[in-house]
Amino acid sequence: MPMDINSNYINYTSQTNYKNQTDKTKDNEEKQKHISAKDYEKSLFEKFEYLGKQTSMEGVPVNVSVSPAYIRKCANDPEQAKYLEENLKDIPNSVKSLCDYVKCATGGAVVTFANISIDANGNITCQSGSTNDSDGKIAKENAERKAKEQKAKKEKLEKKRAEEKEAEKRAEEKENGDNSTFNITVKGTDIKTVTKQIMSNFSSISVGTSKLTSVDVKV
Repeated sequence: MPMDINSNYINYTSQTNYKNQTDKTKDNEEKQKHISAKDYEKSLFEKFEYLGKQTSMEGVPVNVSVSPAYIRKCANDPEQAKYLEENLKDIPNSVKSLCDYVKCATGGAVVTFANISIDANGNITCQSGSTNDSDGKIAKENAERKAKEQKAKKEKLEKKRAEEKEAEKRAEEKENGDNSTFNITVKGTDIKTVTKQIMSNFSSISVGTSKLTSVDVKV
C-alpha cells in the first residue's frame, strides 16, 4: 500500500499546532492566575475597608490582617475564598459579641483592643484585652489619644510645609538679590561734615522700597 505523505504531513501539522496551542493556553492560564491574585487582593481591600489597618469597632481599636500567601491561595480556590470572605464579613459582629459578653460576664469590664489575623493556612488567631471600666473611660481615652496623635501629626506636617515655604522664599530672595543702587555724593571742605551728611542721607533712604539711585549734595 503506498504511503500517504500528505496525510502524514497533515497529521504532524495538526499535532504541532495542537501542542503549540496547548502551551499557549497553559501560559495564559498561569499569567491569568497571577493577575487574578492581584485583582482578588485589591477587591478584598476595597470590600473590607478595615483589612490591613487599625480601625475602631464598638469604640475598640481593632487590627485585621490576612497572610498574602493565603490571599493568593483563595484567588484560585472558590471554597477557600468563600471561607475567607465569610469570616472577614463577620468580624464586626464578632467584635460586638465579644464586647457584650465581656461586659456581661464581668459585671462591667470593657474590651480595650482586638487583633485578628489569618495565617497562610487559613487559621484564625484573635488576641484581645479588657479592663474593668463600666463607664467607658478606657474607650474614651483611646479615642482621645488617637485624636491627639492625629492633631500632632497634622501640626507637624503644617509646620514642615511652612518651613519649606519660608526656605523657598529666602532662596528666591537670595537669588534675585536687591537690585536697588544708591549713590550719594557729598562735596565740602570739612571731612567730618561731609561724612555726617552721607550718613544722614543713607538713614533717610528705605532700602528695597526707594527708587532713588543717585544723590548729589554740596555742603
